[in-house]
Amino acid sequence: MRLSWISILVTLFIVYLAVTRLDIGTMGRTLQGVDIVFIAWALGVWLVLMLGKILKWGRAVRSVGGVISFSTSAKTLLIGLFIGVITPGRIGDFVRVLYINDKLGVARSVLAVLVDRIIDVTILFLFAFLGVWFLFSTNGQEVVSIPLLLFLGFIFVAGIFLVFNRRVGGKLWKVFNRFVPSSLREMISLHGKEFYDNVPLITKNAGVVVQVFLLGIGAWLMTVTMGFFLMQAAHINVGWGAALIAVPIVSLIEIIPFGVAGVGTREVGAVIVLSAYGVSPESAIVFSVLYFLVGYIPSFVMGGLLFNQEPPRIRESMEKLMKRTPKKDVIQK
Repeated sequence: MRLSWISILVTLFIVYLAVTRLDIGTMGRTLQGVDIVFIAWALGVWLVLMLGKILKWGRAVRSVGGVISFSTSAKTLLIGLFIGVITPGRIGDFVRVLYINDKLGVARSVLAVLVDRIIDVTILFLFAFLGVWFLFSTNGQEVVSIPLLLFLGFIFVAGIFLVFNRRVGGKLWKVFNRFVPSSLREMISLHGKEFYDNVPLITKNAGVVVQVFLLGIGAWLMTVTMGFFLMQAAHINVGWGAALIAVPIVSLIEIIPFGVAGVGTREVGAVIVLSAYGVSPESAIVFSVLYFLVGYIPSFVMGGLLFNQEPPRIRESMEKLMKRTPKKDVIQK
């Protein structure tokens, strides 16, 4: 709850700065002059992008030995995106677990989500780092600190190691289980053991993991192409190569867990990055707004409709999990 309020306050603060520091008249005229043809192209690319993400999520499930239909993959992905927009911290990804745990079990469902997200963020880091490095090496502009990116990359890799290393997980569990309610300790212990029992499936299905990675690269290239068309719609006359540099950097800044649905951080990122190409703050904000409308609103609406038709049965899921609880701590066995 506290994080939600912080997100709202950060969003309101950045909106206030935008209203008081930007030329609203210029921004309004830019919005009125948006090229609808390029918006249509961007929406077409968005459809291809979503197809790639749906296929990628399905392959991520297969990488841990599970199988879900295309329709289930689409439904769970869209609902996760819907929840991700209305909640801070990207927890929407893990809502997918509630929809597929009957087929895979909780441990493998969580593992599938981790595979999908880790590969996605890894590709984003690589694209963003190359973009920042290119801007710095060609015109000396460091729109994002390269040492900071390297540090964040190190933290990310270290976090992956901590999550997937069974011995480390057991030691961390010993530290934190005293803070977990006694009614949940045995349940978490059981599913923790199952999680580490299934981690070797990733290595066993390495070929499928490579497919997930390749689909992830394709999805990001589609995201860049969508961003390029939206830049053209906002009359930001830069090439696709510039979009290849700018969009991943903006996306990386956007995942900072402040602001509602990325509002605020995304706009700041767009202004900072596009300024390297001589783009005015007003045009950068318009691009950011278009990026949100095209990149988020369609999946938000579709995910919301699917969520309304089939909300997750949290109480029933928790009851099933509790029934499977072992009699003693088994996370390290």
